[in-house]
Amino acid sequence: MSKLKSYTYLIDGLNPEKGVKIKKVLQKIPEIKSITVDIPGGTVELFSPKDFETEMKYASELAGTSFRIQIKKKRGLFS
Repeated sequence: MSKLKSYTYLIDGLNPEKGVKIKKVLQKIPEIKSITVDIPGGTVELFSPKDFETEMKYASELAGTSFRIQIKKKRGLFS
């Protein structure tokens, strides 16, 4: 099995109802092991072996939100 990585996406117009819709759509993908929706931060974080940016764009569109960008997390000096 591949190593799981964290992928975080910034979503415009995210509210609790739309967050639930995005999560339901993404749960259909078996490779995604964890989905975390942060309503105040407007982000969705996935733990999976690969990036699902295209699927995130579709899920955002279906939920009535706008996909803005994938947030790249940089590693610190000692990580």
